[in-house]
Amino acid sequence: MLCVWFCLIAVSSQVTAQDNSFKKIEVEKVFGGYNFMIDGGKMKMNKLIETMKSSPIAYQKMKSARNQNNLATATACTGGFLMGWQLGNAISGEPVKWGMVALGGGIALVSIPLTKKSFKKAISAVGLYNSSFGNTSHNLLISTELKLCSNGEFTGFQLNIPISLNCIRQ
Repeated sequence: MLCVWFCLIAVSSQVTAQDNSFKKIEVEKVFGGYNFMIDGGKMKMNKLIETMKSSPIAYQKMKSARNQNNLATATACTGGFLMGWQLGNAISGEPVKWGMVALGGGIALVSIPLTKKSFKKAISAVGLYNSSFGNTSHNLLISTELKLCSNGEFTGFQLNIPISLNCIRQ
């Protein structure tokens, strides 16, 4: 039992001794969406994705969020164009095709859940990235878990030490 406690202390000291050059990404709710920031500076999507390359799962999720956001933007623009074209006809005195206005409005409304899904994915990716705080490209990430387990006959402790070497480069 003493050996288990010694291992836990050694592993936890390894985790806290990691390099802290990693910068946490902050999420700020603003009107119409979210801002992603590092050290108070707002980040554009491409820079955010580039920053997350050190965390493969977060990187893939953020790329998926960007693709979802691009689809939402294209959908909103298409719907807005269809509505604007017909409203432009109304202003110029030409006949308005109200079916086109309704179609444009419907297409624009579809972009709302797509945008929400995109933000949800992006926030999840930031959470994954931030959860690996201190995990830089040259560090060893160790997260331990100690459980009390029982299978009916035996009771004991289970120590899980998953180790992930993330792109160690010299």
